[in-house]
Amino acid sequence: FDLGIVGGGVFGLQLARQALRRGLSVCVLEADRIGAGASGGLLGALMPHIPDRWNAKQQFQYDALVDLEHEWEAREAATGLLTGYGRIGRLMPLREERFVELAKSRAVGAREFWGAGGFSFEKIQVPKEWMDHNIAQYGAVFDTLAARLNPRLYLAALRAFVVAHPMGAVMENTPAHAQQIAARSVCEHHFGNMAITAGFRSFPLLHALVDEDIG
Repeated sequence: FDLGIVGGGVFGLQLARQALRRGLSVCVLEADRIGAGASGGLLGALMPHIPDRWNAKQQFQYDALVDLEHEWEAREAATGLLTGYGRIGRLMPLREERFVELAKSRAVGAREFWGAGGFSFEKIQVPKEWMDHNIAQYGAVFDTLAARLNPRLYLAALRAFVVAHPMGAVMENTPAHAQQIAARSVCEHHFGNMAITAGFRSFPLLHALVDEDIG
């Protein structure tokens, strides 16, 4: 394979998808099962940072979140599998008066940085049947940019894409040790390059490979 990816979570599978789309042969090596770590949570929330003190990192996150909507539509169409994706926004209660002015200033930032995409971050009055008055005593902010998805469905769709590709493979219950990664050879498979996307389990692997404390 051109690329071996150690870790079958959202980052590893997304990397596999992008590599396959660029014509590389790819094998994902997962020590347990796909989504066994943090990526296999019950709920996924997709949102950039709050729209104040804007910087290049926040712009990158914003651009990615806007683009993801088209990515998800393409994935669902290609695999026939739903991911639970929806740009439903998020509702954030204002429990203290001091948060009201902060929300107003962030609304100004949203108009400046999100406005071109038609997204907003505005204070609203919350109908009493939505949430207890004690929780939203000063109203709430509704952010129309945030989205949600079902991580397990999303991982299943990504896995389906990789295994259906003629140049893709997924091997579960296949741990990769530092020595194997250094040799670029795992279970008699050989790799031109390797990527480590194993969450917090990446740190001891990287430590063994570069002899430095990372993470």
